[in-house]
Amino acid sequence: MDLNKIYGMRVITIKGRKFYISSGQPARQFLVPALRETGEKDARRLLQQRIHDEVQGGMQL
Repeated sequence: MDLNKIYGMRVITIKGRKFYISSGQPARQFLVPALRETGEKDARRLLQQRIHDEVQGGMQL
């Protein structure tokens, strides 16, 4: 597997062994597109549900 091609990690070879350097690697936030899509569609409903759940939980004390 070529980690340089997949993740942009640099590779160095020392005494015949490969080492991958991850320092300074750009973040690959794989969930951001899914969060944006979900947030745009369901943000209002999710917020209302969360508030409802918290209020109901507080009333049961």
